[in-house]
Amino acid sequence: MKFLIAIDDTDDLTKETSTGLIASKIAAQLQKNYPVKMHQGVTRHQLLLQDGIPYTSHNSVMCIDIEGDITMDILLKESKETVRNLMSSTSCPGICICCIDKITHLESIIHFGKLAKHTLLFKEQAYELTSQCEGIIAEELGGNGQGIIGSVAGIGLRLSGNDGTFRGKIHVPETIHSMIVKEMLDRYRLDAILDLNSKYPLALDTIILNDEPAKIFFRNHNRIAYATKAEEDQYILCNREKALKMGIYCQYFESDNDSNECISSEKRCENCLYRRLTKHGFKCSHQANSSIT
Repeated sequence: MKFLIAIDDTDDLTKETSTGLIASKIAAQLQKNYPVKMHQGVTRHQLLLQDGIPYTSHNSVMCIDIEGDITMDILLKESKETVRNLMSSTSCPGICICCIDKITHLESIIHFGKLAKHTLLFKEQAYELTSQCEGIIAEELGGNGQGIIGSVAGIGLRLSGNDGTFRGKIHVPETIHSMIVKEMLDRYRLDAILDLNSKYPLALDTIILNDEPAKIFFRNHNRIAYATKAEEDQYILCNREKALKMGIYCQYFESDNDSNECISSEKRCENCLYRRLTKHGFKCSHQANSSIT
């Protein structure tokens, strides 16, 4: 069975712990004690930044993918124990777990996650949504429980397959001057390295020069890195800031012809005419991206 676990609002400004560290600890403990495995990794999803929302510093939620012979009840029990052992005493954490194989109302959950990036939401909305769905559990774990909003949103954003970055960075040792794409795919468990401008996957023998640490993005349900041309046929990987500044969304973007179907006016995949809903979220139907959908 395949599961997702999302946690939010577990830390405070002392930074004695972090939601990312706690998420990684949950994954490590589960893999140590049960016949399960985390395949892709821990993802970070950015939520709305607004004065009316209490958050520590980033208002982001962490999500873990787990697969194996285990029940949701055990996942919830073990994850809650880890959160409560490591959370800040002044935090207001929430947790949400879903079974991907059994979840219902998938589109509504994904929609909730996307709304949380642009709209102020409330606990009652999170509870109302999860109460209507099968295969999903959400609980408050302390304080005023505001973290339950982010945790439900985190599940939705991870299910969308097109949001967030993976925790950690690609650090190529200084002693290595360059690697070819195939080596990087194997070494860092990447599904593709895309040209940041064309959005086409780089050929497996393309040379990647060692530069600064780079982020791995979650796109089309894959682990994706972006690169820009350095000289001739050689590339360097992009850090998060550069990728976001230049725009990591496809140059073939075309706004949906029904504005009511768009989450916002931004040039994002979820607002694009070429998106196609699947049971896991949506994929790009444009032939330029067919190799990574």
